[in-house]
Amino acid sequence: MQMLGQGEREIHLIVGRSGNGKTTLMRQYMRETKRLIAFDPLGVLYPGILCKGRKCFEKKIDQLWKKDSFRVLYQPGIDETDYEKMRKESEIVCSYARQMENIGVFFDEIDTFAKTDEKNSKLLGLINWGRVHNVSVTGTVRRPQAKIPRDWTTEITRYSIFNLQDTYDCNAVKEWTGVAREEMRALKPFEYIQWTTDKTEKIVMKSPY
Repeated sequence: MQMLGQGEREIHLIVGRSGNGKTTLMRQYMRETKRLIAFDPLGVLYPGILCKGRKCFEKKIDQLWKKDSFRVLYQPGIDETDYEKMRKESEIVCSYARQMENIGVFFDEIDTFAKTDEKNSKLLGLINWGRVHNVSVTGTVRRPQAKIPRDWTTEITRYSIFNLQDTYDCNAVKEWTGVAREEMRALKPFEYIQWTTDKTEKIVMKSPY
């Protein structure tokens, strides 16, 4: 598993319905990443220092950002259904990450702050910054067709595809990766298809339960 922020830059999108293993996979990548910050609206990510609120997050980043190893998780403590507030809070993470190099940045539940018709978002700016400064970005999303800005899809280097059933979601992911709809719909919990520019393979994770 690639140690994000320590080698080749990666833009990784983890897609699938709730309860199939997206967050579990993200945690695995986080364990392999020495320097990371994460947007964690539901407080479900680990390992790391969980900061509940902006002041705590900003204080920890100011203390740790030059160190060789740190993991800071930002839980804004707001209603995750409030799109505008969630977008503004996610932009705080993007702004701090754009001041750093050699780091992995994780976003849980991209659905809560992104839309397909967005242009020039802070996250896209972070992705562009990462080309030069070795910043990798990983995110989870339940509804890829409705929530992933088109500008991002050209930058993604890795997809991890968990079970999808909605026709529009399956069609979107098929367009991006070439994976058949029937394969996505047949995936069991904690099974996923991993797509990269080099290969496509099916992987079965160990359930945490």
